Amino acid sequence: MKKVLVGGVTAALLGLSPLAAFAASMNPDDYCSDFNATLTVSDSTTPVTSDGQTYSNSNSDGSGVYVSNGATATLTNAMISTSGASNTNTAFPSDESTQYGINSGVLVNGTGSTLTITGGSITTSGYIANAAFATEGGTINISGTADNPFTITATGYHSHGVDVTYGGTINLSYVTISTSQDISSGVATDFGGGTINADHITVTTNGGASAGIYVIGDGNGKITVTNSTITSEKSEGADVAGGGTLNLTDTNVTGVNALKLFTTGTTAEAGTATISGGSLTSTGGDAIVFSNDTGTVTVEDGCTITASNGILVDSTSCSAGSVIANGETLTGGIITDSTSTLAMSLANSSFTGYTSGSVALTMDSSSQWNLNTDSTLTAFNDNSGTVTFTSPSTGGAYYTLATTGDLSGSGTFNMNVDLSTAKANLITIGGTASGSYTLYFTGQNSSSTLSDDVKVVDLADSATNTATFTGGGDLGAYRYAVALGSNLSSGLDGSDYYLYNTY
Repeated sequence: MKKVLVGGVTAALLGLSPLAAFAASMNPDDYCSDFNATLTVSDSTTPVTSDGQTYSNSNSDGSGVYVSNGATATLTNAMISTSGASNTNTAFPSDESTQYGINSGVLVNGTGSTLTITGGSITTSGYIANAAFATEGGTINISGTADNPFTITATGYHSHGVDVTYGGTINLSYVTISTSQDISSGVATDFGGGTINADHITVTTNGGASAGIYVIGDGNGKITVTNSTITSEKSEGADVAGGGTLNLTDTNVTGVNALKLFTTGTTAEAGTATISGGSLTSTGGDAIVFSNDTGTVTVEDGCTITASNGILVDSTSCSAGSVIANGETLTGGIITDSTSTLAMSLANSSFTGYTSGSVALTMDSSSQWNLNTDSTLTAFNDNSGTVTFTSPSTGGAYYTLATTGDLSGSGTFNMNVDLSTAKANLITIGGTASGSYTLYFTGQNSSSTLSDDVKVVDLADSATNTATFTGGGDLGAYRYAVALGSNLSSGLDGSDYYLYNTY
């Protein structure tokens, strides 16, 4: 047992509870011979309180405050700083520093161990020096006020603002967090998972591979953030890795990519992100990215999504992601690469843009898609909404919506036709079409008259199709309608639908 002198009082640095990586009791000074702390609290029968104290540590592998063994410490207006580097086992620093929190500004370990800090600051400047770290069931509560937020600053390489592992918990309220170097996220869960709850926080990261929020599943990683602003200058605004769970409410997230779901191993995992209100903004890439991930993103309650490259959702690297939009106004592209798929669902939402790749789309009756260029789908399921083809400019292209798979539902299509050139928007279905659909047409060059019937729906699987398409429009001096080719002239494809002059 190692003794540490704390403010003139000798405190016993007792053992940690079993770490998930080892089925044995570990102690920071057992695992790391240089470990030391300015304030150590380890007696569960004697809570420690202080007000206006400064806890500074410049030693290697040192912490400002360490709480363990079910003990409790309550600090008010505390100024905590460390400047030492993590020197032990530097070839594999993930062991003592990133997994167990050695060299953190404040470190809390073990079920029942609790540190509460109201007002003040935590500053770390060393190599792998996380500012606040809770592990193995320990809990940290940090709070400031709206006028005077608590400040957390980590300026060293591989130094997160706050981090939890192996079931640790951190609760934040009115806290400002900034990190400066690479691999230094603002708010993070890591090995073995843990929970972070944050309200009214401001996060800024400036290094590469330094997401504003980083949540990894690895057991039960979960981060919940409300009423906050998250900014990453060189990385993702938020990363969801290894099946982690992220919940954001009324929070503005900005990054090179705003939100990324990815897998840490070789087998695709399912992360979950729910974004209610607030915004997602990309400054140099896609708004939402899936990379070898099978997870689900839900955006709802008017979340504003802005992509600098115009790509709203990008499913890549063998992903099979899902996006659910409820009460949203979306603008941009929804795409996949050749190895991936994406299921997109629109409920009470408006989408202006295009789809490309293996995208399966579902729309309810209160949703609308304003299609502004040629688009492809692998399936158009339960389409009860409205698809409006953008009116072409003079001499411009008439866009096609091509579905390689099935079409089902009872939706509406607003389409365009040039009466002088007999050009029109086209719907193609490569699979089976079922349901009933109405096609409404707006005419260009309406002083002219269609000289030929114009194909507007191309159905490949004529043997199994049960869908019906009706509609038309009063264009110029004439009324036009939609009918099967078999009901028109003999020279038309009998199973396809055409726009024709009824007079």
